[in-house]
Amino acid sequence: MKYTENYMQFLAAINAEIERRKLKQVELAQMIGIRNSEICSFISGGRTISSDKLIRLLEVLEIKLMKKEETIEDVIVRIKYTDLVQRKTH
Repeated sequence: MKYTENYMQFLAAINAEIERRKLKQVELAQMIGIRNSEICSFISGGRTISSDKLIRLLEVLEIKLMKKEETIEDVIVRIKYTDLVQRKTH
């Protein structure tokens, strides 16, 4: 799967926070409420996860996305839409 540079930076930030907290993927998956294989595939860039699980992941890791007048839901929708369009055109 090919993702945008912004999305890859987003995944890198998530991975960095997981490493900083010394969390095991299985622990993180339990905190979020998804299978270990789902979180593993997501953080490696192999798949996406639902918006509600992504929001929960960001809450657990205390990651805040900041941009003027834009909510986390806006960012997630934009990222997913951009990646969906790119996948359909390639």
